[in-house]
Amino acid sequence: MRILIASYVFHPLLGGIATSSSLIAQEFAAAGHEVRVITTTAGDDLTAINYRLLRHPGVLGLWRQVAWCDVFLSVHLSVRLAWPLMLLRRPWVIAHHSWLTQNDGSVGWMERFKRRLLRRALCISVSQAVADHVDAPSVVIGPPYNDVMFWRDSAIPRTRKLLFVGRLVSSKGLNILLAALAELRGNGQSPGLTIVGGGPEMEPAQRLAQQLGVADEVEFIGPRTGTELREIYCRHHILVVPSITPETFGIVALEGIACGCVVVGSEGAGGLTDAIGPCGVRFPMGDAHLLAERLAELLTHPERLAAYQKHAAAHAQHFTASRVSGLYLKIIEDAFAAFQAGTKILP
Repeated sequence: MRILIASYVFHPLLGGIATSSSLIAQEFAAAGHEVRVITTTAGDDLTAINYRLLRHPGVLGLWRQVAWCDVFLSVHLSVRLAWPLMLLRRPWVIAHHSWLTQNDGSVGWMERFKRRLLRRALCISVSQAVADHVDAPSVVIGPPYNDVMFWRDSAIPRTRKLLFVGRLVSSKGLNILLAALAELRGNGQSPGLTIVGGGPEMEPAQRLAQQLGVADEVEFIGPRTGTELREIYCRHHILVVPSITPETFGIVALEGIACGCVVVGSEGAGGLTDAIGPCGVRFPMGDAHLLAERLAELLTHPERLAAYQKHAAAHAQHFTASRVSGLYLKIIEDAFAAFQAGTKILP
């Protein structure tokens, strides 16, 4: 089949949408399909890829690509990339990786328009929380993580305790984690914390660490990717994901689990529950006191860490690139067959 993947976020940007699009494109092409990816993300041409990448294809170029394809896969719905489907009939699959709302959670005319478009497509949601939000028939398939890059390396000594990985923005709840760290210190525990990531909350977080009296045990090391990030995961026991707004999933949790971290994450943070699975514990969103309690329990009972770690391999296996792309391909093939037969299938 000729599969066209539309992903408005792509390399060199980071995040679940860019990661999923790249991994799925590679796996589709490896399975023998002709694959092209279109994106509005600027960047250099990529080498050593087995699919064709087109950045900013333009109006005529976009039309030609949609006319070329047998199936159109939207990795999250971008009207800017999908508008030719209003005129060119092609089987359409939409993989929902984000909420169909504006940044403040409201629903405007564009979001209402997108919801109407879902009637024309077969939908995939990355978590049950997203499927419930989309309010349309949807198959739940978690996103893939890079299982070639992220794996447990027993040669790396696990000498550090707490780790945070993510963009430093208010929604990620780093202030909650710092407050919990201060409470741990007040109770005689100083586990140390490594913070990986950059963003607008970097300086406020550093000031808060000073104010709370924990700056000496907090290390801000900036963004890290690839092998360097894998080694950081492998050196830490506990990955904390203290988000204070719902996550559609949580790729960072999967990466940490694959590298042997036990995850402590926010309860009620949307798809984060799916990402953590049986490989960690949860605490009420925004509650620094109960986060400190969960961390203290794990820090003082290492056997509990081992109990959660034993589930890691089986859990991560559900989200490998090969497995997820295989599930996607089954849906794409069904959509193509139904299109050829002149019928519509529902998930």
